Amino acid sequence: MEIVTRSVEETLRLGEELGRRLGPGDLVALVGTLGAGKTYFTKGIARGCGVPNVRVVQSPTFVLLRIYRGGRVLVYHYDAYRLESPYEALRLAWEEREEGVTVVEWGDKLAEVLREDHFVIELEPAGETVRRFTFGGKGARVAAICAALAAVHAAEAPADGG
Repeated sequence: MEIVTRSVEETLRLGEELGRRLGPGDLVALVGTLGAGKTYFTKGIARGCGVPNVRVVQSPTFVLLRIYRGGRVLVYHYDAYRLESPYEALRLAWEEREEGVTVVEWGDKLAEVLREDHFVIELEPAGETVRRFTFGGKGARVAAICAALAAVHAAEAPADGG
C-alpha cells in the first residue's frame, strides 16, 4: 500500500492515524534516507498513541532510545543508524518494549532481530515536503491495520487523484 503526503502536517496526521491503531507489542520499522521524514512520522505516531507533548519526540540518533510516556501506551523510539550490529538493540530495553509501541528508525538495519509480526514502512522524499510512504510488513494484524489506513485514505483522496 502506498500513501503520499504533501506537507509536514499531512505526514504528522498519517503517523497519528497509524498511532491510534497501534497497541502494546506493535513494532514499526521505518526505512528511509536522511531527511525522509522518519522523525516527523514518529511524532505523529506518538500523538496517535496519546503522548501529550510531541515536542519531546526527537531523533534518538545519539542516545539510541527515547521512551515517551503519558499516553495510552508507552512509545519506544529507537534509532538504529549508529548500531554496528542488529544485536546491539537487544541491550536497549528490547524485552521491555512489549509493554508499548516500538518505532525503529533505520529499521532495515535490525532485520535479523525483527522476527515477530511487524510493520515495515518505507519513506521516500518526492519533493521538498512531499513524502511517499510504502506500507508493508508481516502478520495478520499488520495487514488489517494497513487495510484500515488504505480505506481512510481512499475516502479522503480527491476525485482527480491529486
